[in-house]
Amino acid sequence: MINRIWKKSVFSLISLTLIPLTLPHGNSCSWWEPDDIIDTSVFIPEMITDARFDAFFLSIWDYYSEKDNKSYPGRNAPETTTIDELNLSEWQNYWGNVDGGLIHKLVYELSEQTVDSLSTIIRAGRIPGGEFASLGADKSKLAGLEYLKLAKLIQATTNANRYSWNWDESAAKADTLQTVKLAEQARTRYNSAKDPFLKMRYGFQFVRSCYASGQYTRAIEFARNEYAYKPDDGHMYYRTHGYEAAALVKLKRFSEANLWYARMYDASSAYRISAFESFHPQHETEWQQTLTLAKNPRDKELLWHLLGVYADPIRGMNEIAVINPQSDLLPLLMVRAVNIAENNTLSNSRYPGDSDFALNEVDTTQFTIDPYYSWHSVQTKNLQELDNSLAKIAALRTNDKGVWLMAQAFVSYLRGDMRLCLQQTSKALEIGKDNPLIRAQAAIHELIARWEELKQLRAQDEQEILNLIKGLNPAGLIATRSENAERMLLRFMRNQFLENGNELRAELADPSPDAFYKSTTKTQEMIDFMLRTNHTPFEKYVLARYPIKLNELYDVLAVGEMYAGDFEAARTIYAKHPDAGTNELLGNPFNIRIVDCHDCDHAKPMKTPYNKRKFVDKILEMHAKANDPKLDAKERATNYFLVANGLYNMTWYGNARLLSATVVNWDYTDSNRFASYSDEKKFNIQGYYNCEAARENYMNAFALSTDAEFKAKCIWMAAKCEHNHWLETEYSVENSDAFRSGEYFRRLRDEYSNTQYYKQVIAECGYFCQFITPGNQACIRNK
Repeated sequence: MINRIWKKSVFSLISLTLIPLTLPHGNSCSWWEPDDIIDTSVFIPEMITDARFDAFFLSIWDYYSEKDNKSYPGRNAPETTTIDELNLSEWQNYWGNVDGGLIHKLVYELSEQTVDSLSTIIRAGRIPGGEFASLGADKSKLAGLEYLKLAKLIQATTNANRYSWNWDESAAKADTLQTVKLAEQARTRYNSAKDPFLKMRYGFQFVRSCYASGQYTRAIEFARNEYAYKPDDGHMYYRTHGYEAAALVKLKRFSEANLWYARMYDASSAYRISAFESFHPQHETEWQQTLTLAKNPRDKELLWHLLGVYADPIRGMNEIAVINPQSDLLPLLMVRAVNIAENNTLSNSRYPGDSDFALNEVDTTQFTIDPYYSWHSVQTKNLQELDNSLAKIAALRTNDKGVWLMAQAFVSYLRGDMRLCLQQTSKALEIGKDNPLIRAQAAIHELIARWEELKQLRAQDEQEILNLIKGLNPAGLIATRSENAERMLLRFMRNQFLENGNELRAELADPSPDAFYKSTTKTQEMIDFMLRTNHTPFEKYVLARYPIKLNELYDVLAVGEMYAGDFEAARTIYAKHPDAGTNELLGNPFNIRIVDCHDCDHAKPMKTPYNKRKFVDKILEMHAKANDPKLDAKERATNYFLVANGLYNMTWYGNARLLSATVVNWDYTDSNRFASYSDEKKFNIQGYYNCEAARENYMNAFALSTDAEFKAKCIWMAAKCEHNHWLETEYSVENSDAFRSGEYFRRLRDEYSNTQYYKQVIAECGYFCQFITPGNQACIRNK
């Protein structure tokens, strides 16, 4: 399981020119990830109409999953502005008649040598050729080109990839002297520049270079005392102060740095995620120091908002509400708090037996400024505290009161007060009925909060539940979590059906096939139910969504008969549905090898492809010929041998294991199972592992034949069956023998050593080779 909240992205941090602060990472395994809150939640955070903060909705991933971050009717589109886009837009305004594609190349792609060459051409009064022609011979472009040349030189000293704007500290250390030299050039040009656009950028390059060369105090002092720009002057304002914040972090002046990160978070989506990733309160004392630095109420709102997202949404909400109860920074904390409470209260995993996401434990006995604390910040024990905060703020809100009332209604549900949940839902819906997601949330509440009154599951109750399910997501929106609510209610129904003793309806409501289909009786019961023609509307609904179909259940029954040895019964069952038993096998189930090689058989083209039905038909056809006294002995022996091959390949050791696979169970375990067996723990032999029927048919073929080569082949296959039986009954890791040389090994050696097949077995099988010549190292092969 991945136990984490934020996986800090160095890439995104440095694109903003901030310095990463190490935050705790979770542990992960390489092959499985848990359900996210998105997959299990029934509370819709998108009800808040401001989409600026969608990335910070609760999720176990770095940020809220794009697959659920959709645009809804009546909802703002999420901001997607990047720093590069801001920068290019400003350059486009500066060089209004230059092609936008060329500006991108000049700023981000071309080397300083190319830029210098262009400057030389323009300085000579000539127009550059080709794609550079839009620059013209305008010498006013020279100042911008000179800036870009210096910027690229600075870039080369601070990044291993000289044409990437992402920070590489190792490269900066290697070129510190050069960086210091270039910083002085940037400072000189800043002092002399008359053009505000370029002056602002030279100041940025100076601060950036000071940071890269370790001159942190100098970077801070310049940014504060000499860099006289305002946010409206351009995006370089925040990039420059981003380096100031990074320098403050280097000097462990976290209070000052966090205030800058809060302001950058508020400024634009271009900075928001990176600013959050760099925001890192250390402890309560330092946090209080940060608050004293706030210059205005907005600063304080932002700081409490970020702390709320980062660590404690209830505390953040309460503090912001004191400053400004109408703040646009409150709704995100509200939905995060409710989703956290839900995650710690409800269990609604996607698959039976799975658990919902759980985070590593932290000390929650006292407030801690730690991102892990956020997921623990709203537990069942403080649902009342959350409810009180929501009620207080909802009473003060004007434009989005309906969302707050809906959140309060959901918390009432979490507290177990279904009546109050429905009352509050009705009020919220009355106020916020124009918001389609409020209507969707109201439908969810109607479904889950009315369960107590419908849990008798009479026919009329099932019909009412079906009506409520059909009423989910009334606006037909994407990803409203209605499916999660439907699953949760059906799981409630499953548990109630089981309590009532109705296993079949429990299985239909919330399938758990491996648990249900443990007997032929249960399988037949479900088949009989599916074949009925008088299903109620609710029964039609659960059957339509049930993942297992009639033909697949016939396959379950037929496979059971096959492995019980009754192929006639299997054929009769397959005949009941045209699609039953049509699963194709990977290899020819009637071919065998001296040493089993499933992959070899599966790779070999089949002249006659087989599926389960054809396999059953062929087994019965060959079995009839083998037992037909009218046929000669050779033909009967051949048919016995082919039947035996089919029976062998049906087992775990053969090439047709897929015969055992059904939609509800595949009794497949690879050979590693032997690692855990001892003499006290024998494996239970079943048809899938039992080679006895194949051995009997090999010996029937042997008895009818007079051909020594053929008889040797029968004996060898019987030996393989004998050895497989030993593996399934007596083998354990404590045994010193690698194989058991039983009756048929000896018979092959004593009676058929003069056959070519005998020589082939010695050449291919290391076990038999060792049996013939004990201690022969050349035999260590193909066991």
